Amino acid sequence: MNRTVEALECGVSEVSAIVEGAPNGLFRLFGPLMAWMVKRSVDKDYAKLREVLER
Repeated sequence: MNRTVEALECGVSEVSAIVEGAPNGLFRLFGPLMAWMVKRSVDKDYAKLREVLER
């Protein structure tokens, strides 16, 4: 996973993540589902991080 943090205007920052990987064998059939699950998990993690940082 590659994460970046970029400072924008007015003290705002943008955090992004690039997650790469390729499922093997039988898991290849579930690639689209796994990609959706990983994206959902990362989005929830960053939402929680934002909540904590804004307190």
